[in-house]
Amino acid sequence: MVGFLRGGVPMQEVAKKAVEAGEYVIQRDKVQIKAPITNPNKVLCIGNNYRDHCVEQGVPVPTEPLVFSKFPSTIIGPGDDIIYPDVSDALDWEVELVVVIGKEEIGRASCRERV
Repeated sequence: MVGFLRGGVPMQEVAKKAVEAGEYVIQRDKVQIKAPITNPNKVLCIGNNYRDHCVEQGVPVPTEPLVFSKFPSTIIGPGDDIIYPDVSDALDWEVELVVVIGKEEIGRASCRERV
């Protein structure tokens, strides 16, 4: 998947043509969907990023983003089991949106072009 993403628009065009051809169709029940990227350099997260979640937790809505990180080993695919550690007495999960930033060493002025 990393190679596909690095291929940019030309690789997207190849994929689009393959889909349009209809020759490479695999039935959904014959495959297991996995996390597309399993070894990123870093995983940065934004917490308490919507009001209802803050209210549910009984915490104030932040005026600035609450940034934290997770280990890449926390990435799992849809339908995978969530491991409940023995040391935990509560488990909270939520759906995450991931943004892959695919250009390296970009200047601050052009960073929004890469998202």
